[in-house]
This record gives sequence, structure tokens and C-alpha cells, in this order.
Amino acid sequence: MSTTVLDIVQQVLSDIDGDEVNGIGDTVEAMKIANIVKHTFNTIVDEYDLQSVKTLFQLEGLGDTAKPTVMKFPDGFHSIEWIKYNIRTATDTVDNWVNVLQLEPADFIDHVTQRNAEGVDMTLANNVTIKIMDNKGPSYWCTFDGSTVVFDAYDNGVDSTLNSSKTNCYGQTRPILTLDDITPIPLPPRFITLLTNEVRRTSFDLEKDGIPISVMQDASRSTTRIQRTRHVDRMNRERHNLPDYGRKRR
Repeated sequence: MSTTVLDIVQQVLSDIDGDEVNGIGDTVEAMKIANIVKHTFNTIVDEYDLQSVKTLFQLEGLGDTAKPTVMKFPDGFHSIEWIKYNIRTATDTVDNWVNVLQLEPADFIDHVTQRNAEGVDMTLANNVTIKIMDNKGPSYWCTFDGSTVVFDAYDNGVDSTLNSSKTNCYGQTRPILTLDDITPIPLPPRFITLLTNEVRRTSFDLEKDGIPISVMQDASRSTTRIQRTRHVDRMNRERHNLPDYGRKRR
């Protein structure tokens, strides 16, 4: 059975000898603990690289012919691991999906400025102008602000701008915790114990002016287990990863 915010609130209220509730809005104390759950949830999401919140998606096109190779992250997404683009030409009879390689901003600028007379000018933020190709599909991309993606080329013989339907991407979206009584908490099961124990620790500290040793130990053990699992997960991902295709890692 999936754990809800109410489940954790009821457990913590029992631990700290609080009033019994049937909903998180029944008492001020219950709502305060629910907000602790939300704060702790957001901290866990920020701290750990959760594979469960990575998924396939498409970029959003701007439809701006003045910036034909600029696209943006969909709402809720904050990282991209890879991008594929369909560079099928007007004469191709089948789709042609290629890996578009990521460059760091400095390397991307070096790449497009080396074109000299080739390509056409495109103006970005603060009147910075770069050279993009307009007769081929994109080969490289980068992001300067974490919310938009700039590509080095597009084929104006096929589309007037890069097209959302021709992108396939994989990246991370931030899960949202709904503060109600019935919605399951969107975390992998092993993180629910960590979440619960951290909420217990914080609640004792705020409501009881002291944290029992047993609660401290439970929270510490949960963190240790997650850190150990995190290491194993990272090694498994590296072992089964596809080739890097030239992406520079931070």
C-alpha cells in the first residue's frame, strides 16, 4: 500500500503524543507536520539523483523564426541527459534520428564562431550573435540558462524552425508533493523510510524541544542505508550506460 502524507502525519503525531486526526487539516499541529513532510520531501528530491523521476519527453518549440534553433525545457523539467533529433530531409523516405551532442557553453560558442562566413546570424540574450547553419539538421546543443536549449543548425528546406515533434529527450523532472490525505507520496519505497524518520526527528525537535536517541538512531540508519544504495545505483547506471557520444560531464 502506498504511503500518503496523512500516514506519516498520523505516525508522527502518535510518536510525539499528539492528538489523533483523520485528516491533515484537522488540527494546527497536524498541518504543521504535513508542512514538515513537504519541506523534507523537497530536500530529499534536491539531494538525491532519483532515477524514478527521469523520463522521456520532447522539447517545446518557440515558433520564432528570428531564433529558429532555440527551444525550451517543458514545465517541470530541470535537466537533460540526452537529445535525439529527426534530421529527415525533404527527399528522405524514412526518419533519421541522430544523437545531438551536448557542449559546454564556452565550447559551443567556440564551435559556432569558427564558422566565420558560413551560416546565418542569430541573436541571443544581451545582443550576443552566433552563427547557425540553415541547411542541415543540428549536431550540437547547449543551455546557457537551464531553461532553454540552443542548437547549432536547422534545415530551412524542411522547417522554418526546429520542431518539437522531431525531438526525443531524456531528463529529470521535479516531482511535486500534493498535501492531501489520499495522494501517494511520489518517492521510491526505500526513500519513504528516510522521509518518515527525518520528519520524526524534525517534529520532535520543534514540538518536544529534544530528540530521543532512538529517533536520532533511526534517522541516522536511514541516511546510511540510502547513501549505500546510492553508491550501488550509481555503479549500476555506469555499468549499463550507453556510450557517452562526446558529452562533457561536469
